[in-house]
Amino acid sequence: MSDPQYAAGQDDSVNGEQYRVDIGGDATAPIVAGHNNVVISATGSSVNVLMPKEEPAPVRLERIELLPAQQPEPLGRASELATLSAALRNGGAVQLCGPFGVGKSTLLRYAARTFAGGPDGTIFVSAAGGEVSDVAQQIFEACYKPMGRPYLPLPTELRRLMTGVRVTVYVDDADLTLQQMRDLTDAVPDGTVVFAAAERSPLEGVTVLELAGLDRDSSLKLLRTSMNRSLSESETAAAEELWRAADGRPLLLKRAAGIAGEQPGALPKPGQIAEFVPMLRNHLDDTSKQILNLLATLEGAELSVAHIEGLCDGSGAARLCDRMVALGLLARTETGYCCALDIVTVLDDSDRYPIAGLCVYFTRWARRAGVERAEVAAAGPALEKVLELAQRAGQPKLAVALARATSPAMARALRFGMWGRLLGWGWLAAEESGDRAAAAYFMHEEGIRSMFTGRRVLAVALLAEAAVRWLELGNQHAATTAANAQQYLLPHDPTAISLGANGIGASPGSTTPVHAAASGHTAATHMTGLVVPPSGPHTVSLQLPHYAGSALTSAAGHGSSVGAAHTVAAKSVAASAGTNVVSGAAGVGGASAAAGSAVLAKAIAGVIAAVVFFVAGPRIIAEVRQAIESATEHGIVGTWNGPTGTFRITTSGSGRYTVPMKSEIGCSNREDVTLTGNDQSASGTAPIFDTSTCAIDGYGTITLSVSSDGNTLTETMSAPSSSNCENCDSRTYTRKH
Repeated sequence: MSDPQYAAGQDDSVNGEQYRVDIGGDATAPIVAGHNNVVISATGSSVNVLMPKEEPAPVRLERIELLPAQQPEPLGRASELATLSAALRNGGAVQLCGPFGVGKSTLLRYAARTFAGGPDGTIFVSAAGGEVSDVAQQIFEACYKPMGRPYLPLPTELRRLMTGVRVTVYVDDADLTLQQMRDLTDAVPDGTVVFAAAERSPLEGVTVLELAGLDRDSSLKLLRTSMNRSLSESETAAAEELWRAADGRPLLLKRAAGIAGEQPGALPKPGQIAEFVPMLRNHLDDTSKQILNLLATLEGAELSVAHIEGLCDGSGAARLCDRMVALGLLARTETGYCCALDIVTVLDDSDRYPIAGLCVYFTRWARRAGVERAEVAAAGPALEKVLELAQRAGQPKLAVALARATSPAMARALRFGMWGRLLGWGWLAAEESGDRAAAAYFMHEEGIRSMFTGRRVLAVALLAEAAVRWLELGNQHAATTAANAQQYLLPHDPTAISLGANGIGASPGSTTPVHAAASGHTAATHMTGLVVPPSGPHTVSLQLPHYAGSALTSAAGHGSSVGAAHTVAAKSVAASAGTNVVSGAAGVGGASAAAGSAVLAKAIAGVIAAVVFFVAGPRIIAEVRQAIESATEHGIVGTWNGPTGTFRITTSGSGRYTVPMKSEIGCSNREDVTLTGNDQSASGTAPIFDTSTCAIDGYGTITLSVSSDGNTLTETMSAPSSSNCENCDSRTYTRKH
């Protein structure tokens, strides 16, 4: 199903070049999340409960192996490997920490590949995206064979399924908070988790192994191996100076060797450490520079070879990337390559890859048929980074198109954490660009996502506001979809719906009552909080102790243009944070829609108050559903009382209305009639019944009109002279409130 608003495409001119983004095509697919079947759609996802026989029964694998790529033993790390092996035998969580460039990932990958794992196997994952729920899902997928549709278990079900699974899990790039680390170890209750991160973890019970730089002999050996030649006597003295200046960090030594390889016989000076990257970059060919600029623009997010080749217009990217890995400019990942984070600080504005080109490329890729779930999951951090960059660069329309295309794909990939991040960036871009339909879509999708992340009250608020926004735009179908989703929000324990210590949507286990307004949490502030406001490139500091004056430090930005973009984005976030739970704008639909919005706003306020006083969940949902239903009744649409009883007129689209025709003579073969017109008047063809046989004796014309106050409906029926029409007169009905 295509979204009419986007199927026609969107043209944007960047640097004189026209970009066209098409968001048409079929973008629906079913997945199973918890006990529900979820149809993920580019126009608005829907939910229905699975019957017991339909619920998935994943099958646990006998042997579990998700390993990193094969690599040689790291130089000079025999002692560290032995210490790590002993820590694993002792059981419990283990953390490998150390500064940038010291070789944590190299050591972790080698250990994961060569050490004996747990009794059930070994898993290697990366937490680079920062979403522990996605890492836990990846671990689950490595342990269980899917049966039928893709399956995302709820947290309690995940713990049940993972209990008794004795695996060793290696987690790279695990720069996580204390709570995130606890959540990750809880996801593998009978396994052993090994983290690699820059900072020492405060996690209780964890064995911490701090990784220092290489010793002198190992450092000189690394230089000789990387240069593929021996060192002269004079070079040995210079190499020792480099070893001390680099604090024995293998990454910096590889860069020094790369410079010496480009300038035979000349090792760089110790004081030139901060210039290693520009010196190496100057010796790259044009295609390699383009690849480096691309990956540096993405600020550490990885890309597959296919994406690199697609964006850099050339083949052979793997060979060029491997060469830059050897030079210490790039790092190899499980699905592709990423740049070393300190490279971002030396990238000029003119070198950055065009943001519009990135948006258009990934939008088209995500909409392409045949894109695998694993490809989408792996691209998550890159997609989020492109959205952030588009916001910084003042390109919200391109960001909206990209988020609309990629967020359904991320949901279908079962990466619900990253799904939320994409929805957050999309919502910010929609608010900034004034795309009200897209903003309603992103809020609706976050309501669906919140249903499956244990935040039921938040889901109520999000779906309710999404319904209001759809109504203001005249899209009753979308508003009804949002309302229908709420029937699945009833918890097994009615008191489970509560506010946590952090406001709306906190973990169900926390029951401290906090008023939503006091805590500052609304549907809008939640959407803003899904992402971190743009704050400049993600960089690192080398923090070298011996040559502090030449150490590389984080960059605040890249020129005036980026700085200005930061200001715009910050204003957008601030403005969004002040939005009320329900928008007050009338929009399409005029005063009637605004009145419906006011009714719904009152109900939502009641929901929040009820939560504070722990009113049972069923009453909360019933009030919201009733308010949404009432908010849809304006003009001809609504429930009416009159001579033939009570009936309800609904709308099936702009200017189309469905009326159930009731016969006063008891005939059962009545028909629903479709009328066309507007909110105030509509007409169509209706059947005329024979009073003795109940047979249809022809067709007449029925016209409905509404009084100016919207409370009185007049029905007029006319028929051809050949028909015996007993009902051809005017009748009056009153609106049922």
